[in-house]
Amino acid sequence: MRGKTPQVCGVPRGKEIIRTIKCRATVEKGKLEDLLEFLRLWRDRAQWIVDLIWNLPKLPTLSQLHQWFYNILRQQGFRAHHVKQIYKYARAIVAGAKANRGSKPILRKLTARLDKTDYALDLVHGLVLLKLHSGKTVLLRLHHRRKYLEKYCNGWQNSEIAVKYENGIVWVCIYLKRKVSFYEPRSILAIDVNLWNISLLLVDEARGSVNLRFVKAPFEKYLKFRWRAFLLQKQYPKSWRFSKNILARVRYWHRRARNVLNDNCWKLAKLIAQYAYKKRAVVIVEALRDVTCGKSGWKLAGFCYRKFLHALKCKCEDFAVPYIEADPRDTSKVCPVCGRKLRFINYRIVRCSYCGYVGHRDVVAVLNLYKKITGKTAPIHYVKFFLRPCAWVARDELSRRRCRPKPDVGEKRMRE
Repeated sequence: MRGKTPQVCGVPRGKEIIRTIKCRATVEKGKLEDLLEFLRLWRDRAQWIVDLIWNLPKLPTLSQLHQWFYNILRQQGFRAHHVKQIYKYARAIVAGAKANRGSKPILRKLTARLDKTDYALDLVHGLVLLKLHSGKTVLLRLHHRRKYLEKYCNGWQNSEIAVKYENGIVWVCIYLKRKVSFYEPRSILAIDVNLWNISLLLVDEARGSVNLRFVKAPFEKYLKFRWRAFLLQKQYPKSWRFSKNILARVRYWHRRARNVLNDNCWKLAKLIAQYAYKKRAVVIVEALRDVTCGKSGWKLAGFCYRKFLHALKCKCEDFAVPYIEADPRDTSKVCPVCGRKLRFINYRIVRCSYCGYVGHRDVVAVLNLYKKITGKTAPIHYVKFFLRPCAWVARDELSRRRCRPKPDVGEKRMRE
């Protein structure tokens, strides 16, 4: 029957998601001095509570902190929810420091958290009205793209905001939440992420169709830029931290690597989420947290695999696409037909000595992800369909040359 929901266990039905808008702000009405005075008072009172509860044998509860500090802070001009946010923030800092076995924290930055009753937000016009201590108010203008702010006007609820003053700039972080209801999936999209490419396997059981795609991953270019920075640090091991020219070049390559990674990860994640939404598919990804502590954890951290998965999950939630995290262990080492252990002909091509299946390890990985979630073995005609793309990907990867990147003009000048 066309449109029948696939038998997939663990498909999420609904979830509350949280998003953050961080933007620069300027004072529209009011005085900047009043805002700075409020931030200093908020920081000093939080530090005062941290000093008092640090040496206690047991961390006090929120009700105990309310009884101890509510009347004192109210007499100093703070609003009721200001007081609540101050002692909650101080308690969270002490709990985190003691959990990490650190020393007593010292607050230096001018940061304050405000409850939703202590500010008025207008995303359409990009304005936020802050209610400060002693009845003072400040109106801030948010400097951000208008279309991006208008995206969060309908269906989103604001919970709290964080105001920060750093290097002469006022920053505002707005926390928004919304409940997402995922659709009923009609197909399955398995995703396997590697250093060179991203494999997408779309299986529609109702129509009996299979689609396999390979997308170029951005991690290779990211690592090349990081490798250039590493070459500079290796060439000048004693002076790169103290020379402004060398340090500027190192930061330049790290900044380019970070920009390439962020832009490409979010763009690819959006394209994949739109593709899954169009096909009404449930996305199957590998649970990274299960393998980061193993032997290959440093490799995954090297090309920022977690960054892409975070972007993919966020975009799936934005498009209401359901996703499932599968166990990634032995996904490319087990035969998708018979379940026996595979033998590697080379780094990418695998062969099963029991049933004779030969394929690419990326294709084997997505087939095994599909098998783990659905509990079904991939049909034989599916596997034969993948033999030709496997050989094509293998020839493409074997023809690549991993050559050392050439130094740019700035590096040649520094050598001279």
